[in-house]
Amino acid sequence: MKASDLSRRNFLKGGAMALAGAVAAPLLAGCGNGRQHELDDEGNFKQKDPQPDFMKPPAPIADSQIVSTEKADVIIVGAGMSGLCAAISAAEEGGRVIVLEKTNTVNFRGYDYAAVNSRVQQQVGNHLDPVDVTREIMRFGAYKPNQKVVMQWVKHSGHVNDWLLEMALKKGCTVQHIWTYDEMVAEGATLPTRPSMTFVLEPTQEAIEKAPKGMIGGKPVIAMAYTLLSTAQDKGVDLRFKLPAVQLIREDDNKGRVTAVIAKDPEGKYHKFVGEKGIILCAGDYGHDKEMLHHYIPSADTVKINLYPSKANTGDGHKMGLWVGAAIDEGPHAPMYFDFGMVNAPGLADSVMRQP
Repeated sequence: MKASDLSRRNFLKGGAMALAGAVAAPLLAGCGNGRQHELDDEGNFKQKDPQPDFMKPPAPIADSQIVSTEKADVIIVGAGMSGLCAAISAAEEGGRVIVLEKTNTVNFRGYDYAAVNSRVQQQVGNHLDPVDVTREIMRFGAYKPNQKVVMQWVKHSGHVNDWLLEMALKKGCTVQHIWTYDEMVAEGATLPTRPSMTFVLEPTQEAIEKAPKGMIGGKPVIAMAYTLLSTAQDKGVDLRFKLPAVQLIREDDNKGRVTAVIAKDPEGKYHKFVGEKGIILCAGDYGHDKEMLHHYIPSADTVKINLYPSKANTGDGHKMGLWVGAAIDEGPHAPMYFDFGMVNAPGLADSVMRQP
């Protein structure tokens, strides 16, 4: 299946690994670790720094250590927004889905949902040129992004945004606000802007009562978390909390398909989950792994404030992928430094540069 043919409708028909492959395309393109090199006495390149510990694969977990094995069409690692969206999409196509989550609840960060030409944007007259948006994201990223991936977001973000909003409305949530052009563009701006924000949700009382304590982002985040979690449960998605994935199993001596994932329960016992159609990694970022952060984003060494200080975000999915032969984009990686420094500008001026 080609990336251009990917849709929620053919999610299961082509196998979940098609989606995993599309998401992980930059990982599999080649190994770039950003390390600097210097010459030895004979003029040959030598490593200036040793290989980081996180790149070194641990010993494989033996079959004798696995206490249970389960099968499903799709196994998803991570119960955040991307993981739950993938789970719901697969379940809508009739798939049996198991989601493995490291923590004791779902995890969400922020509530700025950007899109290109969603229904709510059309309602307020905010029309974006898809080609222009693609070009600007590429330019702003110094042409490092994979343009095919950017185009997938530009092409599909509108109808996915509609899908999310329809789901939220069915759960009783309401639209608190729809972003207009003037709210996202600085008055008197002479440079072209591409305001891509869409809606802000208001949760139901039930959603508020069921929200995990300390959820960052307030009511809009509570609304989306409740929407996706309850919808996933309604559709029969099997959610397993406090069950972090620790290793992937790849066939043919790490040359074939990834067919299973091993997770570790709170008692230290290992459980194997076989994905008959595929495994999808939605395991979050590596912002709380100091070694990975220093290796890929050295500038973060000087940053003293973290708006979303989740200790669960330790790059587990990245590491598991590396250990079975994937690779991460060449460093340095783009840090998510908040860009609210424009005098007299709206808080979300030119918000397309914060998405995806």
